[in-house]
Amino acid sequence: MPLAIDYSADWQYWDFTESVTFTSTATGTNSPPQQSLTVAKALRGQPSFKERAPSGGAYQGSDVQFLLPGALLAGKCPKPGDTIKDQRSTQTTYTILSVEHDGLDDVSQCYAVAFSIHHQLRETCTFWRHDPTRTQQDAAGSRVPAFVQVGDAVDCRFQLVGESPVEGRGKRLHRYEYKVYLAEEVDLTPEWQCRDADSNVYQVVSYEGRQSITDLSVVTCERFGDSA
Repeated sequence: MPLAIDYSADWQYWDFTESVTFTSTATGTNSPPQQSLTVAKALRGQPSFKERAPSGGAYQGSDVQFLLPGALLAGKCPKPGDTIKDQRSTQTTYTILSVEHDGLDDVSQCYAVAFSIHHQLRETCTFWRHDPTRTQQDAAGSRVPAFVQVGDAVDCRFQLVGESPVEGRGKRLHRYEYKVYLAEEVDLTPEWQCRDADSNVYQVVSYEGRQSITDLSVVTCERFGDSA
């Protein structure tokens, strides 16, 4: 009779592990929203040749392999489109492109890419939604809607795509239109605000989600300022 050996706890003896945040994304209209959990012992490694082959090595230098123990995933199965954020100083987010599951060890081998590195997204932004229960006072003493930040800062790139003069507040202003390219999906509406690292406020106009997991999300925003 063959001896049955249980390898499912081998992850407890891994060396050089790190803590990461695993986020399971929605799979459809009726799916639950994004759900995140901390995986206290994940193992980082170099992607295999097989994992890099489909892209011809296009992501080399921004891709990585993570091993995630099933025992720490609370019943979730990693899939393409899910994300892994490391806890290093840069807190880089990696998007999973492919997964292989080792049933013997109960470990998911995830090939993931940091699109913020690959697409050189060197800026960050935050998103803010209107809080209907609160107001705040502006510089003129008027009561205006209050906004609260939603989620953490997102790696991005701001690109000015248009500029036009407008009349407002008794003086000539300029309307600036931006495309904000994001490394990850966000759930927002045109009533929200986008703010850059210098706390400049942009009004969200529209949002284009990724058509595939290798695409960037795009937010169209506008900002008003004095004409030059």
